[in-house]
Amino acid sequence: MSSEADRNPSRCPISVVIATRDDYGAVTGVLDALLPQLAETGGEVVVACGSGQEAPVGPPVTWLALEDDNILNLRRAGMARARGEIIAVGEDHLVPTPGWCAAVLRAHAEHPNAAVVVGCLANGTDRTVAGRANFLGFAAPFTVPMPRLPDRPPPISAVSFRRQALRGVDGNPGCIESELLPRLFSEGRMVPDDRIVSLHYQDHGSWWAVTNAFIGARANYGYSTSALDPTGRRRVARWVAARLGLRQWGEAWAARHQANGPIDLALIAVINAATAAGALLGALAGPGRAAERVA
Repeated sequence: MSSEADRNPSRCPISVVIATRDDYGAVTGVLDALLPQLAETGGEVVVACGSGQEAPVGPPVTWLALEDDNILNLRRAGMARARGEIIAVGEDHLVPTPGWCAAVLRAHAEHPNAAVVVGCLANGTDRTVAGRANFLGFAAPFTVPMPRLPDRPPPISAVSFRRQALRGVDGNPGCIESELLPRLFSEGRMVPDDRIVSLHYQDHGSWWAVTNAFIGARANYGYSTSALDPTGRRRVARWVAARLGLRQWGEAWAARHQANGPIDLALIAVINAATAAGALLGALAGPGRAAERVA
């Protein structure tokens, strides 16, 4: 990925990139947690805001006021502006725990040949059925302890990239989430580090959890299969129909100690089915406008 920062000799140790469709109020909690850590590490945070609203910020915050609902476009714009040697991905509902920035830098220093370090997520909204099921529906294998890398590519919100790994990536929507991450995973260029933990806050009710799973999967599989011919897309669709829902159910079942009985597990099963349905539609019909709606 060619970026403005690649032409700028001014570097910093770490950039945290946050994409949001909302205004400044959506990221204040995340910034409150990040700013002391960035002061200690000499890093920066780049917020790509799709609402077009400016914000009362200054260094180390770079605010990109854009008008775009596509969360993948926003994230890509933020990463292109980032100056860090390490570029970590944040979200407006993901709060880093104390020492998170230092832990990311330490992990990359300990693994200089790794393109990506994969951290862990913890559920900050575990008091409701929807909050627990939504989290376990996508993040079950990426919780502490995580001594080994799970057997699938990680969520984008759990990763940090070495800058060199982003070079040469094209500018298509979804290129990072649906092309680069799976490729780096398949090449064995990722390492896990469960000392890196972020708190995930996302609880908007059961129906929201189901629909967001469908939308997110459609975006991911829609973009990841966009370069395939119809035969290739049908091949992916057959794999999705046969394997995806069962794989996710197996992940949630292994983490069932984080659930709270059969109601949680039933909702997780519905979320898994919605994920598989969204992935199937994405593989066959493309992403549509899913990236403009997914949280």
